[in-house]
Amino acid sequence: FGALLTKARASEHARAAWPAYISLMPLLFGPQERLLKQLVAFSYCAALHWRSLRSSDEALPYVAALVAVHTYGTYVHEMLFGPQRLEFLPLLLYSVVSALGIMALFCRQCLDYCAYIHRHFRKASS
Repeated sequence: FGALLTKARASEHARAAWPAYISLMPLLFGPQERLLKQLVAFSYCAALHWRSLRSSDEALPYVAALVAVHTYGTYVHEMLFGPQRLEFLPLLLYSVVSALGIMALFCRQCLDYCAYIHRHFRKASS
């Protein structure tokens, strides 16, 4: 319900949903799906990067990591290992980057909540 309170919280919830979508990209593995995968990943990263530039957001390292993992999973992995070796590795990298993004968001929300509780109890006790 935190997303209903402020625009910043709604933005955090939107950022929390996207790692799940991006982590599903390795499941679109056919050549006919490559363009769709590129458009979705890079449009999200561009939108998040544009928002980061506007609001001094901490999401820029996360965007860079998503772009790097996406580029690796789409192009570099097949060149390094061939089409049939270590097929799970791009999915693993997507999962790790997504999990780190969600954990960072969760920790930030916990700190914000603790600060809110601290301010609320300090006002109530004075």
